[in-house]
Parts: sequence; structure tokens; C-alpha cells
Amino acid sequence: MSKKFLKILNNIVIQLGYQIYRLNAPTKIKKFIKNLEPVRSSYPLIRIGSKNDGGYIIPSDFENLKSCFSPGVDTNSSFENQISEYGINCFLADYSVSSAAVQNESFHFIKKYIGAVSDEKHTTLEQWVSDQADSNDDLILQMDIEGCEYDVIMATPVSILKRFRILVIEFHNLERLIEPEFLRMTSLCFAKLKQDFSIVHMHPNNCMPIFDYKGVKIPPIIEITFHRNDRMKGFEPIEILPHFLDAPNVPERPDTLMPEIWYKRQNI
Repeated sequence: MSKKFLKILNNIVIQLGYQIYRLNAPTKIKKFIKNLEPVRSSYPLIRIGSKNDGGYIIPSDFENLKSCFSPGVDTNSSFENQISEYGINCFLADYSVSSAAVQNESFHFIKKYIGAVSDEKHTTLEQWVSDQADSNDDLILQMDIEGCEYDVIMATPVSILKRFRILVIEFHNLERLIEPEFLRMTSLCFAKLKQDFSIVHMHPNNCMPIFDYKGVKIPPIIEITFHRNDRMKGFEPIEILPHFLDAPNVPERPDTLMPEIWYKRQNI
């Protein structure tokens, strides 16, 4: 088909509310996955929070860790409740609820979404951290904001991201890695984080099945734990997943196993 015909066809499809685009080749997605390169943490990993959804595996690197920032708490504050037992203040944000799920003297809740801009319903991660944390404090971020994580990461200055010693982020919509623009945006997000952080744990959320794209297996939602590089003593690759502390987010379903391509180093 000629380029002129394709342009006319694309315009017609757009008028119908759809869009035509060329899907990524599997090799492009494999290169993105290869660049993640998860490694072993220099600290033992522990589970914080509930046994199922709301619990996360993180490095036990808590000495002089001052505050936890947790956007997207919804109705589960088990992670924040347990981490406060280590003497860590917890700042929680979510516009969809009026308060944290439990009462805790260490909790400081705001009824706001965390986003790329500040307005009546939103505040930025940069503004939130600047308002609440002393400039020299080491922090932890636990973020589950239903797909808005990409906007927040790209909008947050590196100087703010580096304030966090540990990042626990749930990444959504990863089946869209087949789309050129989504792959480009996601690659930029991970490249930004990997300037100063290493991935030390990955766990698929079993609320959705694995998406298989021409043999490339993609969990649509993955919980990923990052550890700041200055806290790492080595970068030995992870060779086995799941971690023995992993558990299914949805207890009524079998846990989803991380496809080996996501953590075992291999040639593309």
C-alpha cells in the first residue's frame, strides 16, 4: 500500500475513534527487558505489610531512614503501619479516600493525588517531599497510583528522587510495551531511575494473566523494588525468582511466576 493511501486510511480510522500504529518488534521489547538487569541487594530482603496485596519486599536498610512517602493508599495501610514500627514517619496521600485505613500517630495524611502538576486535587512528589521532609533526610517511597507512576517519575527532578534510599513502585499497563510510544516513555522512566538505583526485586501482580506477545511474556502489572546505588556493595545478578517471601496479591488465585527473560541475563 502507498503512503498516501495509508495516510487516508489512518485519518478515516481516527475519525472513528481509533488509531493505526505499527507494533514494536519483539526484539525491541526484549532489549528493554534486558536493560532492567535486576541484582541482589546488599541487605537482606524482608516483607513489609500484609501477606497479600499491600505487602512488599524491600531491603532491610532502615538505619537513619527518616520518612516513608506513600501515594495511593486506598483502603490498605498495612505497609505504612508496619514500617512505622521502625521509627519511620509515614506521609500518605490519596484523593479517593478521606483518611488512612488505620489510625497511627506516625501517619500524616493529605487528601491529594500525586501527579505531574499541582492543582485542587493533585500535588507533585517534589512539592510534597519539599514541604514535609528535611533536606538531609533519607526517605523511602512506596507508590501504587494505577498507571500515573510514569508521569510522576518523569516530572520529578532527579535531585528529589535521589532523596529516596528505597523505591517500591507498582508499574501498570505493561502489556502496552508493544506500542511504540508506551515503550519509549517506559524506557525513559526506567533509564531515569537506573541512573541512581538498581532493581533488587520484581514480583508480578496476579490480578491479571501474563500477556504473551510473539513469545515475549509480559506481566501487565509488576511490583519493582529499587535500592539506591550508594547503598549497594555489589551488583550480582538475581538468578532465582520468586523470592521465598513472595505471595499472591489475590490470594484466591495462584501466584504469577516472573518469566525468566525478566531476570536471567541472556543474549538478545
